[in-house]
Amino acid sequence: MSGVRIALELELGIVAVYAAAVLGAEERLAMAVGLAPLAWLALEGGWRLLAPRH
Repeated sequence: MSGVRIALELELGIVAVYAAAVLGAEERLAMAVGLAPLAWLALEGGWRLLAPRH
């Protein structure tokens, strides 16, 4: 996985968390359902940055 893709995934995750913090409850639920795959990619990208290389 390239460093650019990892950085993009992390950035998308940060944006998703910030947007959820400023919206109301109904919008948060809709956004959580829609952005769950992006959040997962951000977590996966962060884990790959921290995981030891073999």
